[in-house]
Amino acid sequence: MRNYFILNLLLVFNINILAAELNSFNCPQTFPKAQMIAEEEMKKLLKDSEQDPNIKIKRTNLTTNSNWSIPDSSDEAIVVFAVVGVIVIIAWIPYALKYIYDFSSGDSDYCPWYRLSLRHKKIQSSSADLSVQRRAEFNGLQLGIASLKEEYSFLGLALEVGDHNISDKVGSNESQYRGTYFLVGPSIMLGKPHKSTYTIDLLGGNSTHENVSLIGEAAINWNINLASMPEKFAPIINLNFGANYLDIKENEGIVKNIEKYSIFWGFGFGVSF
Repeated sequence: MRNYFILNLLLVFNINILAAELNSFNCPQTFPKAQMIAEEEMKKLLKDSEQDPNIKIKRTNLTTNSNWSIPDSSDEAIVVFAVVGVIVIIAWIPYALKYIYDFSSGDSDYCPWYRLSLRHKKIQSSSADLSVQRRAEFNGLQLGIASLKEEYSFLGLALEVGDHNISDKVGSNESQYRGTYFLVGPSIMLGKPHKSTYTIDLLGGNSTHENVSLIGEAAINWNINLASMPEKFAPIINLNFGANYLDIKENEGIVKNIEKYSIFWGFGFGVSF
């Protein structure tokens, strides 16, 4: 059941990535980019709309600061998601199949070890052509599980639960989405528990906020062991880099053009045991 759930998450993320890539090959856009028009043309449109009750035009004043802008990182984020997804599929699934086979044969001593850490991640992105900004913060507790046995050394699992604060701002209008989130997915482990390790995670989950329909994360983590000698509970520091996917159901109109993929950086601390 767990493998079925994880494989469904992988399919959802890779379908979204494929759709984003296909849209880059001169395909028609579902939501075309906004176009600026002259003031006189706007006045003519407003006058024409008065004669036709089926046409509704609303004037919106978007004030922007042309001296600076937040760079759009959606393309880089899609690449990170694709690379992490391919690595996880190639490296993690064969180990999972081997474990399932050994489990059915009665020889499946996984011999787990764990990482427990508090993590803080921050996301900041914007639409390239509109004054739309997104800021998000995730503060969570992550449990990482890996194996001490060489034959299952890559086979890991990561679970994370915490609070999020997502803010979408268009001009002077701002929408906030606060809630508790839950992520779970496969993790590839590189290294030994008594040393510094690297993990590659592909996580998916949801939020308690009714308008946050899907949260995804593709992350590369560096877990720095601070103990000078092997200890049962060794302190660690986490440095995280990756791509985040956010699907907000309530976004309408101009906000709907904001990119769902964003690059994030994060850090944390905890123990391995």
